[in-house]
Amino acid sequence: MSGAEDYYKRSEALRRIIYETYGVQASVHSLIAALNKCGLNAMKQQKYRDAVPFYTESLALSESVTAESDTETELYDLAVTIERLGTAYLSLGDYFNAEKYFSRNDKLSLSLIKAHPVSVTIRSLRCVSLSKLAEVNISTGKAEEAVGLLEASIAIAEELTHSPESGDTQSYMRLAFLYYRLGALTRDAGKLNNARTIYMLLKSKYPDYADIDAYLSAVNRAINYLT
Repeated sequence: MSGAEDYYKRSEALRRIIYETYGVQASVHSLIAALNKCGLNAMKQQKYRDAVPFYTESLALSESVTAESDTETELYDLAVTIERLGTAYLSLGDYFNAEKYFSRNDKLSLSLIKAHPVSVTIRSLRCVSLSKLAEVNISTGKAEEAVGLLEASIAIAEELTHSPESGDTQSYMRLAFLYYRLGALTRDAGKLNNARTIYMLLKSKYPDYADIDAYLSAVNRAINYLT
């Protein structure tokens, strides 16, 4: 039996269970979405080990879908699932599997960017993958590789913050965090000040925005350590 046939049978079994339990006909796409949601809920509860099988099953179904039809939407959904699976492994300290999935996702998102160069969502996804690959390298003592990945991620993040479609709070939060990580890693006060400037601007505009104070305190500590 081929892999695609195996995943198809598994999806059919899941659909049957959902129909028998809830009386709802579920498509493969809705199963993928449901599995990803279960994985995300587990991650929010810091149950990272529980999230892995949800994302693994979602990935298997996504691969069976893209084997038949590889539209931009389906490939993007596949990339998101791969990135989330990598994040679950990173949270578990399984750097081998984290790097495996982040690297795969980077290659997929890069190919999608080449096909759809103006897509903000795809570029944002690659920005996240590069930054998480950097975290893997930091955790495994590969500082030089991490610096290059952070710089590449910052270049994308800077472009995204100037885009009318994505110049939102989350984009600036990501850019500030990347400046902070790079500045702390390379002991670069300029990068740390860039991070502090962005956080202070965000704090003045959104005083109740979650986590800004904690990030700003971390940046200030890093700057004080260098001076």
